[in-house]
Amino acid sequence: MKKLIVRSRLNEVMKEKGIQSQKELAELVGTTEATISRFKTNTRYDITTLFLISRGLNVPIEDLFYVEEIEEEQ
Repeated sequence: MKKLIVRSRLNEVMKEKGIQSQKELAELVGTTEATISRFKTNTRYDITTLFLISRGLNVPIEDLFYVEEIEEEQ
């Protein structure tokens, strides 16, 4: 059986876009710094937050994540 491992790459996208801080990103997307912090550390993501960040950074949602598919032993 295959398993997906999904990790945030928000830090990398922020660097690519020249965004220096969580506060700056929060202001850009119209949310709180705490929401951005939770996004960076959680393994479950709120769909509204995904859309806000994606739109604010002008990137597809897929660009916010690393996705790795591994084969699980049975």
